[in-house]
Amino acid sequence: LDVEVAIDPEMLGQVFENLVLGLERGEDRRKATGSYYTPRVIVHFMCRQALKEYLAAESDLDPSRLETLMDAGPAEQLTPEEVAELGEMISEPEATLLRGLVQGARVLDPAVGSGAFLVGMLYEMVALTKLLDVRLHGQKRVRRRNTDYDLKRRFIESNLYGVDIQPQAARICELRLWLSLMVDYERRPGEPVPTLPNLSYRV
Repeated sequence: LDVEVAIDPEMLGQVFENLVLGLERGEDRRKATGSYYTPRVIVHFMCRQALKEYLAAESDLDPSRLETLMDAGPAEQLTPEEVAELGEMISEPEATLLRGLVQGARVLDPAVGSGAFLVGMLYEMVALTKLLDVRLHGQKRVRRRNTDYDLKRRFIESNLYGVDIQPQAARICELRLWLSLMVDYERRPGEPVPTLPNLSYRV
């Protein structure tokens, strides 16, 4: 069989839990360090709530409107009718304000572990930015080559921070962020692979 395979960035959380937090000389390192792997569904809920509450506080927009906006669906898959609804849901000045707030957000996980929260916030910030770009510039903007890669790279380099008492956790978090970034890079034949961002002062 000729099958293309890839490492799922989510799998690194399980690697972290089993390798870094396993038993060592009879000691349960998970209990000793207070380290636990948070299930994906809980991380998704936490990230979405955190982003929504931050935007509501900074913009004075109603949280229920923000939730409706965030539930609009993948920006590049919206139908013309849904794009029109997006225009009615949020005004152009509001979309500009929200986009600026997302771009200016600073996200810190003080117990980053394998990076589940940072990766979750990365996906939420990219998804919302793309919806706002559709509102401001139309779908052509989000259908360009490497749109996700460019947005992710900017957020990883400027907006996401993590700290952990375990050096292995910080390295796994870096790897997870890099994989989340590279999985969206569309490379043309003969085109060099871009260098990865330096996360030494971020994580």
